[in-house]
Amino acid sequence: MSNLVWVDPPPIPPSPRPLHDNPVADALLRYRIGDPARADDFLDLRERPIPDPFALPGMAEAVDRTLHAITNQERIGLFGDYDADGVCSLAILHHALWSASNGAAPVDALFPTRIDGYGLNRHSIDRLAAQGVTLLIVADTASTDHINVPYALERGMDVVIIDHHEMHDAGPVGALVVSPRATRNAPYGDLVAAALCLLFATGLARRGADVGDGPGADPRSLLDLAMIATIADVAPLLDINRQIVCDGLRLIRRDPRPGIAALLAAIDRAPTMVDSRLVSMHIGPLLNAPGRHADPRAAYELLIAPDPTEASDYVPLLIDAREWVRRSRADLGDRELAILTNDPGLNDRHIVVVTLDDCPAGVAGLLAGELVEQLQRPVIVLAKQGMEYRGSARGWGDFSLIGALTELAPLMIRFGGHKLAAGLSIAPDRIPEFEMALEEIAARDRVTARGERTLVIDADLPHHLFAVATVDAITTLRPFGQGNPEPVLCLRDAPVRGTYVMGKERNHLKIQVQVNDGTHDVIMWNAADRQREAAQLRRIDVVGRLDRNEWNGSVRPQLIAQDFRQAQG
Repeated sequence: MSNLVWVDPPPIPPSPRPLHDNPVADALLRYRIGDPARADDFLDLRERPIPDPFALPGMAEAVDRTLHAITNQERIGLFGDYDADGVCSLAILHHALWSASNGAAPVDALFPTRIDGYGLNRHSIDRLAAQGVTLLIVADTASTDHINVPYALERGMDVVIIDHHEMHDAGPVGALVVSPRATRNAPYGDLVAAALCLLFATGLARRGADVGDGPGADPRSLLDLAMIATIADVAPLLDINRQIVCDGLRLIRRDPRPGIAALLAAIDRAPTMVDSRLVSMHIGPLLNAPGRHADPRAAYELLIAPDPTEASDYVPLLIDAREWVRRSRADLGDRELAILTNDPGLNDRHIVVVTLDDCPAGVAGLLAGELVEQLQRPVIVLAKQGMEYRGSARGWGDFSLIGALTELAPLMIRFGGHKLAAGLSIAPDRIPEFEMALEEIAARDRVTARGERTLVIDADLPHHLFAVATVDAITTLRPFGQGNPEPVLCLRDAPVRGTYVMGKERNHLKIQVQVNDGTHDVIMWNAADRQREAAQLRRIDVVGRLDRNEWNGSVRPQLIAQDFRQAQG
């Protein structure tokens, strides 16, 4: 028996004209887009020009300073974050600078390790200074760093910061900050750091540099890296992000770079199979894994590898790191969820703070994300690292994590992030006060803590539209991801014609239902234990993803189910 609470879709919003010729796709577009002109743009998947980089505050100054450094053969160093966005950001900068400088720059690219903690640090600055670096380009961090950036300036470096995190002021004094958060009305607010680095490379090109695609040509060869980071950093796949992802996916399918080709071969996927789901489930986690385990450098080296032979050396390191992450996350997740669900006061808490002495810092964010899904409220996991606790926060609903943390800034050593994801460091003796104050803010902001898990239905699937044509219509809404999730549809009041256990380990469930004078399959993974329940039902409602079943030359629609119940009439 399911414990999910189904949330039905609201009434379909009115529109002056249909947004799609398929009623299911039309309903989805009305819910998600609304405006007809914007819907037309959403459905137009042709290649687009890279947007104007110089619309961003600070971009012109950062580009000019970098071109001056290249012209005068200055030493340029890079520093980035340890996640997939940071790794892809530095890979974009490496390729652009290497081409623009004829292989002279960058002289080095550095990342923090999980032991170092998030952000720029002094020993990295000292290492770059010892190599004679006079221009430091920092990506995906440092726009609020008023400690380490001034230190880099003291060591004789000019500093360019390309970041997308929330800013509380104008940024470090003396640095050139490229950020959509730098001014209130700046464009490109939903872009990840790697996409901003793509714009930076485009700025270099539009000033005449050859950043890899020819003198003055936009760096379309770097769109794949911006695409991967956009999906991996869970940015909304709308507007410019949708454009970047569509064009980046096309590039990988047509001509994957050596590192991505080696990664795809290792997981037995052809380039033509790459879509947003594969990036989200495989490529992104593999690039994230080394940084979660220890040192992200292997992922960076994979992405800048010039040939398949060199790239293949790094693939096992990524796979081993991912397996370590999986084991650590599974062990901790099962344990902590059991503890929390047995806490009699859980349902009274608007936000959950978990303090762990044995949680690897790189797993804290994944654990927080899983607990959010289970507990349906914001979660912060604090993991002990030396003399402090480093936390990863994941949001839920409309609650702004970064807003709450900003209010509590005096209680923390440092913090940063977004509305739905943030990081922080805090001294042990501050945790009780921090947790109490955070709960007060969450209660004040009316965070609704649910006692049950919900299944949100995007649209109904009428029987006459249970068809391959509807599958094809939904395909026109791809790529799916944050802001444009894969549609969850509800097929109601379908007669049951048979139930079966399937799979090599007999752990999956197949329900055959009568739709449109034919029998069709409903597949529910890892649900064999519900076969008896399904067999007792004459008519069912089913919620899931509409898919195509291609077998023996025939193509038929099928539902990949998330839940079912007795038909409600």
